Amino acid sequence: MKVLTIGEILVEMMRSNLNIPLNERGEFKGPYPSGAPAIFIYQLASLGQETGIFSKIGEDAFGKNCTEHLVKKGVDLTGVKVSQVPTGVAFVTYYSDGSRDFLYHIGNAACGQLKEEDISKELINEYDWLHLNGSSLCINKEVRDVSIKVAKIIKSNGGVISFDPNIRPELISQSEIQEIATNILPLCDYVMPSEGEELIITGANNRDEAIRTLFESGIKKVFLKLGNAGSRVYSRHYSFYEPTYLIKEVDPTGAGDSYCAGVVYGLIKGWEDSQILRFANGLGAIAASHFGPMESEVDERKVMDFIQNTLSQIKKH
Repeated sequence: MKVLTIGEILVEMMRSNLNIPLNERGEFKGPYPSGAPAIFIYQLASLGQETGIFSKIGEDAFGKNCTEHLVKKGVDLTGVKVSQVPTGVAFVTYYSDGSRDFLYHIGNAACGQLKEEDISKELINEYDWLHLNGSSLCINKEVRDVSIKVAKIIKSNGGVISFDPNIRPELISQSEIQEIATNILPLCDYVMPSEGEELIITGANNRDEAIRTLFESGIKKVFLKLGNAGSRVYSRHYSFYEPTYLIKEVDPTGAGDSYCAGVVYGLIKGWEDSQILRFANGLGAIAASHFGPMESEVDERKVMDFIQNTLSQIKKH
């Protein structure tokens, strides 16, 4: 299957040290190629899957930085248009309690200029799977409308839709997020929320109610990311939990997007749920152990070896 995604390609500028608010002076590292859809598709392409992305970048050094990274892994950039508006930028700072603060410059950047006329239906028809990301749907109405249109085309072609809510309160309100989810969820086959997002996108009071609501909307399976606690999959008849792996966390940015890439890869391969969770947890853990969201070098064998080696270390202890 050939997998498509839509949304922001940007660079990230990261604080060099912990606990420095973005309103204070301090050093940054970067630019690092980033953007949730770009990270997802980069990791999936690294695993050998045929992939592509619809987006816009600026005709500048930041845009070149990102496209060079994606091309290196074989991502099809036919759907990436060049804009006279600069490439998007995200600034991020980390705190010792594990939290992060983001400051986005994307709504008026190149990635926020993606419009219906930039999308070729003939190109859409080449893809069997579309992965949508909530952060992209939050950029503005134009990007959201394009994403929904592409999802409807792929769905009508008999394709598969997966969705990572990836809620960004810096970009949009909770009530707007629920409205977006109402339009997106009926199109989706698989949903991959982080813990707590299942409540926000459904308006439910507890997790069980949220999962029931998602199944009522037509979702086949829910893959719930639990951070350093691992992840859980829900089907209509069962749920299954898999713990994560012991690593030295260096940079959590992109770990969730990498996890989603692992899930999609496993689903395409037809793996059992337990194997999908182990693989996706491993891919996310590898990403979190590298500084920069698209800096880890992986393929299927490297992820499998990481999982086996880590499990062996745990057994020794």
